[in-house]
Amino acid sequence: MSKYRKLGRLLMVARKARGLSREQVATRTGLDQSSLARIERGDRRPSLPCLARLDGVLSFGAAAALDALDVPSVVVEPSVRIVPELRERKLGKWGAFGVRLARARRAAQLTQASLAQVLDCTRRQVARIEAGKVLPSVWRFALMRQVLRLDVDELLTLVREVPVMPFVGFGQVLVSARRELSMSPPQVATAARCELGLYLGIERGEQLPSMRAAVRIHQVIRFDANAAMRAVWQSSALDRLN
Repeated sequence: MSKYRKLGRLLMVARKARGLSREQVATRTGLDQSSLARIERGDRRPSLPCLARLDGVLSFGAAAALDALDVPSVVVEPSVRIVPELRERKLGKWGAFGVRLARARRAAQLTQASLAQVLDCTRRQVARIEAGKVLPSVWRFALMRQVLRLDVDELLTLVREVPVMPFVGFGQVLVSARRELSMSPPQVATAARCELGLYLGIERGEQLPSMRAAVRIHQVIRFDANAAMRAVWQSSALDRLN
């Protein structure tokens, strides 16, 4: 992961320049402190939504972040022959992001196949990115920026604005129980021996707690376990767990 060290250092410098601790940044972004520490050391690759949320708090600039990756210079010749492209029938939750990428690719006169060659992926993967079903890695996004001359700040804004709350019903059960006890999220996190950023992400419905963490949280706020389990089963995200 050495290729992410410069990016991690950029994030750390931006955080310290604003006088923020890792705990404060983790709270505002929904990340846990250990993940943030690994990103700053360059030991972990941040996802695009993660990078977008960090930029929203630290304002380091998307272009500067991608420049820190030092991606190799790539020159791609426009496609002369028009070929049928793989099309997804329905746009996913990242649809606005994908549509802008597709427009930029066509403006550069590139096919999905030629872009896939640059990104070292399959044509189907490019089609899914353009359909908003998945997001590219930060490294591939940096390559796209270079080849397609993307407005990365606009694209990251689109990523940041998409709510990622597959378990919102579960989170609401916890919020209701906590409020009945007049407790704040930091109080619950401390009593349950859970990192605050992680607990806030659970309340927002971004993720589920581990079984051990769920037991500790239940011991603190006594949430309705049956209602919480029903919320998980009713979640549309359940399909992705099977």
